[in-house]
Amino acid sequence: MNKLDLAYDAYWNHPRSRPPMDSILVAVRAEALNMTHSEDIAQIVTLVVFQKLESFVRADATAFSRWVRTIIKRTRLEHYRSSSDHTKEFDENSQAVSQESTYIDTSKLPEPIQLVAHRLLAGYNLTEIAGQLGVTSAALRNKLARFRKAALRNAA
Repeated sequence: MNKLDLAYDAYWNHPRSRPPMDSILVAVRAEALNMTHSEDIAQIVTLVVFQKLESFVRADATAFSRWVRTIIKRTRLEHYRSSSDHTKEFDENSQAVSQESTYIDTSKLPEPIQLVAHRLLAGYNLTEIAGQLGVTSAALRNKLARFRKAALRNAA
């Protein structure tokens, strides 16, 4: 069990020595910050968990942490989609990178690798990208590793 599940367990299973709900919300906020690195998303996730905590039904020892992580992922995705400037932000980031004399030319990459590279630069992690592409994250990592090995062989 991780910190989220331990905080949930301490709050709900020990009513006589029940710690304040703050311990759960602090653990939720810490997990959200760790996963997203965004104060805004962490606050939204904390509020959503606070509002829906009474309706949560625990199925097993790690159900709470899975539930919270699902809320974090959905909130991050909604936040990204609702941002009307997400393509503008991507372009600004690309310009900033190129201004620092670091340029990543993805035009010579195969189409599937280009797609993955663009999504990585947009802030998605490999698990999210794999889900969007309909493959497992292990399969995606394997494909990227094979491409990297082939590119290194061709460069040598």
